[in-house]
Amino acid sequence: MRNKMVVASLAALTLSAASLAVAECENGFKEVMASGSVNTTGLPPDGAMQTGQIALTLTSTKTGKVVFGKQGGVMGQITGLDPSAFPIKVTLDHIIRFAPGFELNTKGDEASVYGNPFACSVPVVEVISTYTGTKIFKHAKGSIIATGLLNVPNESGQCINNQFELSGTLCVAK
Repeated sequence: MRNKMVVASLAALTLSAASLAVAECENGFKEVMASGSVNTTGLPPDGAMQTGQIALTLTSTKTGKVVFGKQGGVMGQITGLDPSAFPIKVTLDHIIRFAPGFELNTKGDEASVYGNPFACSVPVVEVISTYTGTKIFKHAKGSIIATGLLNVPNESGQCINNQFELSGTLCVAK
């Protein structure tokens, strides 16, 4: 329960700052609210690479209509780690693919891990703000916050799954 309260409090603070990140979209772009979920599994030997599924919905802040709603695959790679900090700082890159032909790549995502990263069900808040992609994601700007838990036990009791909820505001191609 304490882990959930810590994550909820941190997410609220982080989301407030992130929602200010997109002041106004440039010509040729529209502002959208991002929401969704990500479920990944850490791959052996050390879990530094993860693979899984993403469900992402982008809703126009102007019309309230869904402009993108798809499920896809995601692969994440830990590219940096500062275990001496509290919270522990982790840097990640992601490759995300949606059919047909929608691609989104993130670079330098900043995760804050609130506890022992090798324990089960550890709270984490990740800020995603550097994107490259195709179609609607080409030149996207803004922040998505991934709030969730690392090392959630699977059916066998192994703590190798990761679960996140996504929220944020982006400017995406019209």
